[in-house]
Amino acid sequence: MLQNLKIKHKLLFSPILFVVVILVVFVIFQFTNSNSKLLLNNIQKGYVPYVEIASNLSYELINLQREFQDAVAAADEEKLQSTNEKYKLIQLMLDSAKNNIIGKNNSEILKIEKQFENYYKLALSTSGAMVSGKFTEELSNDINRMVTEFNAIKESLNELIAHSKQETSNAFSSTVKNFNTSFGIIFSILLAGLVVFLISSFIIIKSLNQSLGILRKKLTLLSEGNLIR
Repeated sequence: MLQNLKIKHKLLFSPILFVVVILVVFVIFQFTNSNSKLLLNNIQKGYVPYVEIASNLSYELINLQREFQDAVAAADEEKLQSTNEKYKLIQLMLDSAKNNIIGKNNSEILKIEKQFENYYKLALSTSGAMVSGKFTEELSNDINRMVTEFNAIKESLNELIAHSKQETSNAFSSTVKNFNTSFGIIFSILLAGLVVFLISSFIIIKSLNQSLGILRKKLTLLSEGNLIR
């Protein structure tokens, strides 16, 4: 096919091939780079702070439970009411988790929020009854419920932390995979382009040499006074 092209078209073939290869490489790079940026953004602004929030929630939940225990041990109503500050802090942390780009689509955090609200109301009323010395069978049942709900929240948070860490690891792996795939595709395209360039250059040079040979032969005949047919 290249042999049938005019000389000016043959000379344009290599530059056109070069431009096409560069454009293809650029498009692939932009696509994979965009995906990698999205994944890295999810890691930096999503998974990492999300794991941190979940870990802090677990830590503050234990502190809240300890404050309830201290208030009951001291039979101090004022200490009991001061647990509201910790409650507000945990609520703010839950709001941060819900506003996180990962937490927005996670129903688990809504479940934990509901569990926490139920736990706090029960713990406050139960601890208040113990501070007042109202020890009844109902209070004993409420204490068991309070412990059960506390453990349920802890388990939910631990599952959330483990899942978020796994998702973070998966996001890192996907980023590395994207990079390796992009590198492999670009390398293959450049290699294929180089092979096509070398083959086409050989064919074009060979064709040009043949054309120049014919032209030289005709010029020689013309210089000798022979008519060119």
